[in-house]
Amino acid sequence: MEVKVMLCFVLFACVWYADGCHRPSIRHLRSLEYPAERQEGSVEKNGGHYSVTLQAHPCRFDTYDADRDGEISKREVQAILGIAGETDSLFAELNIMPDDGVIKPEEFYAKVPQIITQCLDTTN
Repeated sequence: MEVKVMLCFVLFACVWYADGCHRPSIRHLRSLEYPAERQEGSVEKNGGHYSVTLQAHPCRFDTYDADRDGEISKREVQAILGIAGETDSLFAELNIMPDDGVIKPEEFYAKVPQIITQCLDTTN
């Protein structure tokens, strides 16, 4: 009986270690730890709007959601746009519900057409 329990435990540990859950790569973790290494773009505030320069599309949620967890943290925004006052200000404006400290897709798509120049909603 003890051998069966031990084998089950070892099997569980092997499966979990091999592919049991999503683990970000070391490179990804390092890029979040040292945002300057991963900086891909910039942000500049012009009046009431932000001009975002990126290699990827600035109006897509997944551009900023580096770890693909369905939320954008301040650290993810800083890793892409750099650590600057405009980056913090942009994050604060996109984060409609600041109590949770992250930007969810609903918040992102509600605000981006209003405040990012490249995504301005010209239908209004």
